[in-house]
Amino acid sequence: PMVYIFSMPKFISLRLKNFRNIERLGAQFHPAFNLITGHNGAGKSNLIEALFFLSVGKSNRGATSPQLIRFESEKGSAEAEFIADETTHILRVELEKEGKAFYLDETKVKGPAEIFGTIGIVSFSPDSLWISSGPPVYRRRFMNMLLSQTDINYFIDIQRYTRVLAQRNAYLKSGAADRSFLAILTESLVEPGARIRQKRAEFSKKFAPLLKQNLENLTEMAEEMELSYRDGETGSLPDWTETLKSDFQRA
Repeated sequence: PMVYIFSMPKFISLRLKNFRNIERLGAQFHPAFNLITGHNGAGKSNLIEALFFLSVGKSNRGATSPQLIRFESEKGSAEAEFIADETTHILRVELEKEGKAFYLDETKVKGPAEIFGTIGIVSFSPDSLWISSGPPVYRRRFMNMLLSQTDINYFIDIQRYTRVLAQRNAYLKSGAADRSFLAILTESLVEPGARIRQKRAEFSKKFAPLLKQNLENLTEMAEEMELSYRDGETGSLPDWTETLKSDFQRA
Protein backbone atom coordinates (compact mmCIF):
# COMPACT_ATOMS: atom_id res chain seq x y z
CA PRO A 1 0.00 0.00 0.00
CA MET A 2 1.11 3.55 -0.63
CA VAL A 3 2.21 5.72 2.28
CA TYR A 4 0.94 9.29 2.04
CA ILE A 5 3.23 11.81 3.77
CA PHE A 6 1.67 15.09 4.90
CA SER A 7 4.62 16.77 6.62
CA MET A 8 8.17 17.49 5.46
CA PRO A 9 10.07 14.20 5.76
CA LYS A 10 13.60 14.19 7.18
CA PHE A 11 16.31 11.69 6.39
CA ILE A 12 17.68 9.81 9.40
CA SER A 13 20.24 7.54 7.79
CA LEU A 14 21.56 6.22 4.49
CA ARG A 15 23.15 2.87 3.68
CA LEU A 16 24.83 2.15 0.36
CA LYS A 17 26.29 -1.04 -1.09
CA ASN A 18 28.13 -1.14 -4.42
CA PHE A 19 26.64 2.22 -5.41
CA ARG A 20 28.78 4.18 -7.90
CA ASN A 21 32.34 4.14 -6.45
CA ILE A 22 31.13 3.32 -2.93
CA GLU A 23 31.58 -0.29 -1.81
CA ARG A 24 29.85 0.18 1.54
CA LEU A 25 28.68 3.26 3.41
CA GLY A 26 26.56 4.05 6.43
CA ALA A 27 25.67 7.65 7.28
CA GLN A 28 23.58 9.30 9.98
CA PHE A 29 21.99 12.69 9.39
CA HIS A 30 21.23 15.65 11.63
CA PRO A 31 17.54 16.64 11.37
CA ALA A 32 18.33 20.29 10.65
CA PHE A 33 21.54 20.69 8.65
CA ASN A 34 24.30 18.51 7.20
CA LEU A 35 27.61 19.52 5.59
CA ILE A 36 29.34 16.86 3.50
CA THR A 37 33.06 17.35 2.83
CA GLY A 38 35.73 15.26 1.14
CA HIS A 39 38.40 15.14 -1.53
CA ASN A 40 37.57 15.12 -5.23
CA GLY A 41 36.32 11.69 -6.23
CA ALA A 42 35.55 10.66 -2.65
CA GLY A 43 31.86 10.16 -3.47
CA LYS A 44 30.13 13.27 -2.10
CA SER A 45 28.01 13.71 -5.23
CA ASN A 46 27.25 9.99 -5.27
CA LEU A 47 25.77 10.23 -1.78
CA ILE A 48 23.48 13.07 -2.89
CA GLU A 49 22.59 11.13 -6.03
CA ALA A 50 21.55 8.14 -3.92
CA LEU A 51 19.18 10.29 -1.83
CA PHE A 52 17.72 11.82 -4.98
CA PHE A 53 17.32 8.43 -6.66
CA LEU A 54 15.48 7.02 -3.66
CA SER A 55 13.18 10.04 -3.60
CA VAL A 56 12.13 10.24 -7.25
CA GLY A 57 13.21 6.96 -8.82
CA LYS A 58 15.83 8.35 -11.16
CA SER A 59 19.26 9.96 -11.11
CA ASN A 60 19.70 13.72 -10.88
CA ARG A 61 22.71 13.27 -13.18
CA GLY A 62 20.92 11.39 -15.94
CA ALA A 63 22.44 7.99 -15.16
CA THR A 64 20.65 4.72 -15.88
CA SER A 65 20.19 2.10 -13.16
CA PRO A 66 23.05 -0.15 -14.39
CA GLN A 67 25.41 2.85 -14.37
CA LEU A 68 24.78 3.28 -10.65
CA ILE A 69 26.18 -0.16 -9.84
CA ARG A 70 29.80 -0.21 -8.72
CA PHE A 71 32.31 -1.32 -11.36
CA GLU A 72 32.73 -5.11 -11.54
CA SER A 73 29.73 -5.67 -9.23
CA GLU A 74 26.58 -7.47 -10.28
CA LYS A 75 24.23 -5.74 -7.85
CA GLY A 76 23.97 -2.58 -5.77
CA SER A 77 21.57 -1.08 -3.28
CA ALA A 78 20.63 2.11 -1.48
CA GLU A 79 18.47 2.35 1.62
CA ALA A 80 17.30 5.42 3.52
CA GLU A 81 15.51 5.70 6.80
CA PHE A 82 13.33 8.79 7.14
CA ILE A 83 10.73 10.18 9.51
CA ALA A 84 7.46 11.83 8.55
CA ASP A 85 4.31 12.48 10.56
CA GLU A 86 6.26 11.20 13.58
CA THR A 87 6.53 7.79 11.94
CA THR A 88 9.74 6.15 10.73
CA HIS A 89 9.83 4.58 7.26
CA ILE A 90 12.47 2.74 5.26
CA LEU A 91 12.84 3.18 1.51
CA ARG A 92 15.17 0.83 -0.38
CA VAL A 93 16.12 0.24 -3.99
CA GLU A 94 17.82 -2.91 -5.26
CA LEU A 95 19.84 -2.34 -8.44
CA GLU A 96 20.67 -5.00 -11.01
CA LYS A 97 21.94 -4.89 -14.58
CA GLU A 98 18.42 -5.70 -15.79
CA GLY A 99 16.66 -2.99 -13.78
CA LYS A 100 15.64 -1.88 -10.31
CA ALA A 101 13.13 -2.71 -7.59
CA PHE A 102 11.83 -0.36 -4.88
CA TYR A 103 10.68 -1.35 -1.39
CA LEU A 104 8.78 0.87 1.04
CA ASP A 105 8.76 -0.47 4.59
CA GLU A 106 9.82 -3.88 3.19
CA THR A 107 6.86 -3.98 0.78
CA LYS A 108 7.82 -4.10 -2.89
CA VAL A 109 6.17 -1.39 -4.95
CA LYS A 110 5.33 -1.63 -8.64
CA GLY A 111 7.53 1.25 -9.74
CA PRO A 112 8.68 4.84 -9.19
CA ALA A 113 5.11 6.14 -9.53
CA GLU A 114 4.24 4.60 -6.16
CA ILE A 115 7.13 6.23 -4.28
CA PHE A 116 7.31 9.51 -6.19
CA GLY A 117 6.53 12.32 -3.75
CA THR A 118 6.91 10.17 -0.65
CA ILE A 119 10.06 12.17 0.12
CA GLY A 120 9.93 15.65 -1.37
CA ILE A 121 13.40 16.67 -2.55
CA VAL A 122 15.02 19.66 -4.25
CA SER A 123 18.43 19.38 -5.92
CA PHE A 124 20.40 22.51 -6.82
CA SER A 125 23.62 22.27 -8.80
CA PRO A 126 25.50 24.43 -11.32
CA ASP A 127 23.32 22.89 -14.05
CA SER A 128 20.26 24.38 -12.33
CA LEU A 129 21.25 27.80 -13.68
CA TRP A 130 19.97 26.58 -17.05
CA ILE A 131 16.43 26.86 -15.66
CA SER A 132 16.58 30.61 -16.21
CA SER A 133 19.28 30.98 -18.89
CA GLY A 134 18.88 27.81 -20.95
CA PRO A 135 16.33 26.59 -23.49
CA PRO A 136 12.69 25.81 -22.57
CA VAL A 137 13.38 22.10 -21.96
CA TYR A 138 15.06 22.97 -18.64
CA ARG A 139 12.05 24.98 -17.45
CA ARG A 140 9.68 22.17 -18.44
CA ARG A 141 11.88 19.70 -16.58
CA PHE A 142 11.81 21.94 -13.49
CA MET A 143 8.01 22.17 -13.56
CA ASN A 144 7.65 18.45 -14.22
CA MET A 145 9.83 17.55 -11.24
CA LEU A 146 8.04 19.92 -8.87
CA LEU A 147 4.48 19.15 -9.97
CA SER A 148 5.09 15.40 -10.12
CA GLN A 149 6.17 15.37 -6.47
CA THR A 150 3.02 17.16 -5.37
CA ASP A 151 0.47 15.65 -7.79
CA ILE A 152 0.68 11.94 -8.61
CA ASN A 153 -1.86 12.36 -11.43
CA TYR A 154 0.45 14.88 -13.11
CA PHE A 155 3.28 12.34 -12.89
CA ILE A 156 1.10 9.65 -14.47
CA ASP A 157 0.03 12.03 -17.25
CA ILE A 158 3.68 12.93 -18.00
CA GLN A 159 4.62 9.26 -18.22
CA ARG A 160 1.70 8.50 -20.51
CA TYR A 161 2.25 11.56 -22.73
CA THR A 162 5.98 10.85 -23.10
CA ARG A 163 5.37 7.21 -24.00
CA VAL A 164 2.67 7.91 -26.62
CA LEU A 165 4.59 10.85 -28.12
CA ALA A 166 7.59 8.58 -28.67
CA GLN A 167 5.31 6.05 -30.37
CA ARG A 168 3.76 8.73 -32.58
CA ASN A 169 7.13 10.18 -33.60
CA ALA A 170 8.50 6.74 -34.43
CA TYR A 171 5.41 6.00 -36.52
CA LEU A 172 5.81 9.26 -38.46
CA LYS A 173 9.51 8.56 -39.11
CA SER A 174 8.69 5.07 -40.40
CA GLY A 175 6.83 6.59 -43.32
CA ALA A 176 3.64 4.62 -42.59
CA ALA A 177 0.50 6.04 -44.15
CA ASP A 178 -2.31 4.75 -41.94
CA ARG A 179 -3.90 8.06 -40.99
CA SER A 180 -6.54 6.33 -38.85
CA PHE A 181 -3.86 4.86 -36.58
CA LEU A 182 -2.06 8.22 -36.49
CA ALA A 183 -5.31 9.87 -35.41
CA ILE A 184 -5.66 7.36 -32.57
CA LEU A 185 -2.13 8.15 -31.35
CA THR A 186 -2.80 11.88 -31.58
CA GLU A 187 -6.07 11.59 -29.67
CA SER A 188 -4.24 9.61 -26.97
CA LEU A 189 -1.89 12.57 -26.57
CA VAL A 190 -4.54 15.27 -26.34
CA GLU A 191 -6.21 14.19 -23.10
CA PRO A 192 -3.10 13.99 -20.87
CA GLY A 193 -1.45 16.84 -22.77
CA ALA A 194 -4.33 19.22 -22.02
CA ARG A 195 -4.20 18.40 -18.31
CA ILE A 196 -0.43 18.90 -18.30
CA ARG A 197 -0.72 22.34 -19.93
CA GLN A 198 -3.52 23.40 -17.61
CA LYS A 199 -1.55 22.45 -14.48
CA ARG A 200 1.61 24.12 -15.80
CA ALA A 201 -0.36 27.29 -16.43
CA GLU A 202 -1.89 27.21 -12.94
CA PHE A 203 1.56 26.64 -11.43
CA SER A 204 3.10 29.55 -13.37
CA LYS A 205 0.35 31.91 -12.24
CA LYS A 206 0.88 31.01 -8.57
CA PHE A 207 4.67 30.83 -8.75
CA ALA A 208 5.28 34.11 -10.62
CA PRO A 209 4.63 36.53 -7.70
CA LEU A 210 6.69 34.36 -5.32
CA LEU A 211 9.61 34.34 -7.74
CA LYS A 212 9.38 38.09 -8.30
CA GLN A 213 9.22 38.88 -4.58
CA ASN A 214 12.10 36.63 -3.60
CA LEU A 215 14.37 37.93 -6.35
CA GLU A 216 13.65 41.53 -5.29
CA ASN A 217 14.47 40.61 -1.69
CA LEU A 218 17.74 38.94 -2.68
CA THR A 219 18.88 41.82 -4.89
CA GLU A 220 17.41 44.61 -2.73
CA MET A 221 15.12 45.64 -5.60
CA ALA A 222 18.06 45.90 -8.02
CA GLU A 223 16.67 43.24 -10.34
CA GLU A 224 13.21 42.20 -11.49
CA MET A 225 11.90 39.11 -13.16
CA GLU A 226 8.68 38.30 -14.94
CA LEU A 227 7.38 34.78 -15.39
CA SER A 228 4.62 33.82 -17.79
CA TYR A 229 3.46 30.61 -19.44
CA ARG A 230 3.80 30.97 -23.19
CA ASP A 231 0.69 28.90 -23.95
CA GLY A 232 -1.44 31.11 -21.71
CA GLU A 233 -2.36 31.23 -18.04
CA THR A 234 -6.13 30.85 -18.10
CA GLY A 235 -8.69 28.56 -19.64
CA SER A 236 -10.80 25.55 -18.81
CA LEU A 237 -9.74 21.99 -19.59
CA PRO A 238 -11.93 21.91 -22.75
CA ASP A 239 -10.15 25.10 -23.92
CA TRP A 240 -6.73 23.49 -23.43
CA THR A 241 -7.98 20.36 -25.22
CA GLU A 242 -9.07 22.32 -28.30
CA THR A 243 -5.81 24.30 -28.33
CA LEU A 244 -3.74 21.13 -28.26
CA LYS A 245 -5.82 19.55 -31.02
CA SER A 246 -5.17 22.61 -33.19
CA ASP A 247 -1.45 22.46 -32.44
CA PHE A 248 -1.23 18.84 -33.59
CA GLN A 249 -3.24 19.58 -36.74
CA ARG A 250 -0.79 22.34 -37.68
CA ALA A 251 2.25 20.17 -36.94
